[in-house]
Amino acid sequence: MIKKSDKQPAIIVLRRMPFWRMALWVIGSVGWSEALYSKEVTVPGDYPSIQAAIDAIQLDPTVGDTVLVAVGTYSENIELISGVTLRGAETARTRIEAADTKKPIFNLNNLNNVTLKNMNWRSAATGATVTGGSNIKIVNNVINLGGDALGVNESGASSVEVTNNTFYGNATAISRSSDSVTVKNNIFTNNNMAIEGGSTNVTHNCFYRNIESGIVGSNQVGDDDPLFVDVAEGDFHLKADSPCIDVGEGTDVIDATTADMGAYGGERSDLKLFPVKGVSASDISATVGTSSIEVSWSPNESYLVTRRGGYKLYYDSDGSGAPYTGTDGVSGTKLSPIDVGRVGSYRLTELSPRSGAPDIPRIVAVTPGNERLQVSWEAVSGATGYQLYYGISDVGEKSVHVPSGTVYTISELSNGVNYQVAVSAVAVATYVIAVTAYDGTGASNHDSDYSDEVSVTLGTPHESERSLPMRGTPELIEPVPNLPNEGCFIATAAYGYYAAPEVQRLRDFRDKLLLTSPAGRLFVQLYYRVSPHWAAEIRANEGLKQGVRLLLSPLVATAGLLTSVVGMWLVLAIALFGVGRRVVGNRRFGA
Repeated sequence: MIKKSDKQPAIIVLRRMPFWRMALWVIGSVGWSEALYSKEVTVPGDYPSIQAAIDAIQLDPTVGDTVLVAVGTYSENIELISGVTLRGAETARTRIEAADTKKPIFNLNNLNNVTLKNMNWRSAATGATVTGGSNIKIVNNVINLGGDALGVNESGASSVEVTNNTFYGNATAISRSSDSVTVKNNIFTNNNMAIEGGSTNVTHNCFYRNIESGIVGSNQVGDDDPLFVDVAEGDFHLKADSPCIDVGEGTDVIDATTADMGAYGGERSDLKLFPVKGVSASDISATVGTSSIEVSWSPNESYLVTRRGGYKLYYDSDGSGAPYTGTDGVSGTKLSPIDVGRVGSYRLTELSPRSGAPDIPRIVAVTPGNERLQVSWEAVSGATGYQLYYGISDVGEKSVHVPSGTVYTISELSNGVNYQVAVSAVAVATYVIAVTAYDGTGASNHDSDYSDEVSVTLGTPHESERSLPMRGTPELIEPVPNLPNEGCFIATAAYGYYAAPEVQRLRDFRDKLLLTSPAGRLFVQLYYRVSPHWAAEIRANEGLKQGVRLLLSPLVATAGLLTSVVGMWLVLAIALFGVGRRVVGNRRFGA
């Protein structure tokens, strides 16, 4: 047995300790919940909905015991099960609303050991209904359901903890059947009724502009505006002069000071700041004298930022989206991200925009339509746009700028006229910029997510040479001859347009060979009679189109051969050979 008087080094004591006793020592030191393995499943990463994740855990508890819900809006009525923690990735922006507003968002019926935390409850008649059960924790949520709603409705539970939530704009924030519901460190603002029922276990709460506060308990903050950062945006962080800072019970996980009241205080708070809003960027090169950008943003007024925090500016010129790895700021001395401190704007100067023309694109197809041509081409790396050229006698007669994409339809053309088409790639240095906010703790996982990205172009656009031109002829897509009931040649339906080279070969075969003989004319008439229905079926089914094109390929090749000059001479030679054989045969027979 190890006694306090034993002076052996701790590591030796632990090595000599039996495994089972060491396990008990670990559990006793850090607690069962932290010592035992806890596994998270994610929504929508692992499961498409919150309910789907909970149902999976119910079927197989080894799947996990915590559901982490990503930032987003989820419309569900959720039936909870015992032993599950439901946690939002970010309180303000993990929004849960009722699919059926007549039912609660969360239903807890005789459950044990359930935690709901770090979410924004919205748009429901009731947020959570707790009937019976024990060890229910509702912590660090924003509960803003609407003027006719009930936030938390408890009945018959033996122990419920409602801690560090912000109840805003509800009919009744909390309705409890007894004092078994502990209400601590919450902010109640603009509710008709704050706390209904019970008489004790209410402490360290803030009450402001409620029609009735109900049970206020001890150590309350009353009649003082909690000073939320931006209610309209859903940001219920506290501003610097809020009376709800450092007056709760317990400790803030964010900065290890006395707990704040509300959704962002206490030991289980969401650590992330709200994203920066109002970011804009402009080219100020002419003013500064070097390639420069001025970036500005709306301040994040959370006291965590305004007292000790600041902002980081991220930039890049190699494409949109994170990671932002720009390296040319201030002649290469300011790499992304730049800690700009507690300011609302920043000048990113002495940049080195890239130069040089991009590669030449290649046109893939020119597809005709009625008074239009659809042009598609291959994408070019680094291109920020394309210039499309077209004309009748010269491809450069007209042009249009295509800022994005690799398909463009040229309209207002003349049917039956052959046009030339070419395309070039355009590249101009484009910088993309995002801003984050940080608090004064130095912990990067407290930083806000990126702001909405903005972009600004610098320098002169560079254009590649034009692609090799291609030709196309706009046309009204009709069969020839025009058949009733929207009839269409089978080949036209299969290849998609009348000007397709394959269709033209078959047309030439019809005109030059089939229509020159009685049998051929009879075949064409019969074909016109039966083809409309078949063509309509083919035109509506992409799979049939591919199959028919495959079947027509040898016919198209044969038609092309027979209608070419060489083919015509070949037919004539075969015919003369046949006539010659008959003449020779007749002479022999007569002899």
